[in-house]
Amino acid sequence: MARVKVMMMGTIGRITGLGNIELAIKPPAEVAQVIHSLSELHGGEALIDPKNLLEEALILINGVEINNLEGLKTQVEDGDMLVIIPVTHGG
Repeated sequence: MARVKVMMMGTIGRITGLGNIELAIKPPAEVAQVIHSLSELHGGEALIDPKNLLEEALILINGVEINNLEGLKTQVEDGDMLVIIPVTHGG
């Protein structure tokens, strides 16, 4: 199993109560699978709308925004750090 550290910043961390956690993920795994595992930990409720995931949150893996890699298909490996930062909108 790969151990992945996840930091959920801002409202996502507060709402879920998960904050900083470490997940055991069966490799090979992608960022999308980590997001799904987090949702399962939160009672199966989607943390972020899957259809608008990249519009609702900035997701970094080891300090690099995933859109600069392979998006939600970016491979996650043992020891990686995933940071999820919600994007706030207002008018």
